[in-house]
Amino acid sequence: MATLSEKQPTQIAKALSNRIRLRTYAEIARRQQVNAGELEVCNLVSRATVSHHLRVLTQAGLVSSVRNGQHVVYRAIPERLVEYGLYLSALANRSVVSEKRRPRSTRSEQDKVLRSGRST
Repeated sequence: MATLSEKQPTQIAKALSNRIRLRTYAEIARRQQVNAGELEVCNLVSRATVSHHLRVLTQAGLVSSVRNGQHVVYRAIPERLVEYGLYLSALANRSVVSEKRRPRSTRSEQDKVLRSGRST
């Protein structure tokens, strides 16, 4: 399985942070492949908006598209979401490990920091 490039985690996070895009991705993944005009989200927003959201999902590597005559068929790329999940899991594990290694300050040290206005 390929690993994510430096920019891809941010692209994926931004792509899925919008509820319409998240809903669109979920529908494409559920249906395995879908014509853009058949998406349920087309009933909620304009076709231009759907097209924009599909472009963002494609640029993030979450979906692929193939032109079929006048139609464009979209397919989810579940491996990319798995890679993103592994990235987040590794990030969480590093945070837990670094938190365990960080020495805990005593109450008097915390009070000194609060009085001085610095953060820990």
